Amino acid sequence: MTNKFTTDILICAKENSTGLYKKNIRPLKGKPLIYWTFLQAKRLKNIRNVYVSTDSDYIIKLAKKNKISVPYKRPKYLSKSKSKEWDVWKYHVKNHYNKKNSLPDALAVLPVTCPNRKIFDLNKIISKFSNSTYDAMLTISETKISPYFNIVKKKSKTNSEIIKFSDKIYYNRQDLPKTFKIAPSIYIMKINHLIKKNHFFNGKIGSYKIDYLSSLDIDDVNDFKILDLFFNYK
Repeated sequence: MTNKFTTDILICAKENSTGLYKKNIRPLKGKPLIYWTFLQAKRLKNIRNVYVSTDSDYIIKLAKKNKISVPYKRPKYLSKSKSKEWDVWKYHVKNHYNKKNSLPDALAVLPVTCPNRKIFDLNKIISKFSNSTYDAMLTISETKISPYFNIVKKKSKTNSEIIKFSDKIYYNRQDLPKTFKIAPSIYIMKINHLIKKNHFFNGKIGSYKIDYLSSLDIDDVNDFKILDLFFNYK
């Protein structure tokens, strides 16, 4: 009999953010933004543990109130605007797991800034990944702007030109090759991939397509207003 594939969840949330001040605790439909990720994480199937990595005392209190484990307070050097998420994930593995807290087979990261994801999609990608040969998987969504058609750069103050990704010239949107963007709903990776590699994409990477509304991500105040409207009327 084979051992059951184990997956832990990690929720990363800094106290401060550059694009939108304290966005992780900004009220969304009357609840701190991070609350919605707590709620989703607790509803997932086949998850061993859920953890939070944060430098915020307030978020630590919120997590514990919502029965989410906070095994340590994230150091300040991993909480700066230019700190790499990959390093935060590695720190979690290196500093939390030991003989008492054994390593899972995979670590899944749920970004706080994508609160409109669907539980169905999350369970599906976790299940698909556990039965795959991928080193890591992530969610993607179809782009509304195509790199083959309508991305422009300013050549000078008086002239702009289209960025060419292909020698072929496209005149109609219907003829364009489909392209996708990273939708930060979930990132999931095998523990050995995270330990041994220095970048998420250094390996065999799978993807799972989600719809546009599920992929909405908060970078600035306008993104937040759009999601707040959606949450209050859905």
